[in-house]
Amino acid sequence: MPNLNELHPPHYRKDRVASWKRQRIQEGVCDYDAWNLDGWILRVIPAGLRKLARNSHSYPGNEQFPTFKSWQEWLLETADMADHIIELQNAPWQNIEVHRQQDKEANRLKDEFFDRIKEQFFHLWD
Repeated sequence: MPNLNELHPPHYRKDRVASWKRQRIQEGVCDYDAWNLDGWILRVIPAGLRKLARNSHSYPGNEQFPTFKSWQEWLLETADMADHIIELQNAPWQNIEVHRQQDKEANRLKDEFFDRIKEQFFHLWD
């Protein structure tokens, strides 16, 4: 799970990082986040899902999630999907065929990830 320090790499100048922190406070995102918006989304949403799984006091209580445990499992499984997408996108280059397979799998997982989020979107609160 990323922490705030992982959201800005250490090789950037401290004044840049301070500026990005101010932008996050004032605007919710900073220039660095916008430059890599797909990566930012795939770090922030899973962190939020894991936080809900740890700290939530409620769950949908419907047929799909009749218990709190079933809701927690869904939250964690969905967060893990995003981690796997990032792993596939950041995998070291091997050859074109492997790259194409990884890209295809990452796209399939991305679609499944956002379908899951879309289906439960209005339940993502505590």
